Amino acid sequence: MRMVNPVAAIEPESLKPAPRLKSLEGIRLGLLHNNKMNGDKLLRLIAEELQRAHGVGSVHLVTKYPPQKPARKEMLDAVAAQSDAVLNAIGD
Repeated sequence: MRMVNPVAAIEPESLKPAPRLKSLEGIRLGLLHNNKMNGDKLLRLIAEELQRAHGVGSVHLVTKYPPQKPARKEMLDAVAAQSDAVLNAIGD
């Protein structure tokens, strides 16, 4: 009988976190909606509260399509270029 170890060695990719913003005052906030029910509502409520409480500036909502697939790199790059910070939420 031959024994096989099913555990693979996984080398997680090392990523640095994004630098913290000094303030939310006046920032351009990107909202990345996953196109599932109510995700956009949650993001808009959060954005409204951040504007009210912390002076967030412009808000830009982007909806990815189709919902079952990851967002395309081009879409993520565009959201990042238009935003100082990006929020993502999952609805359902």
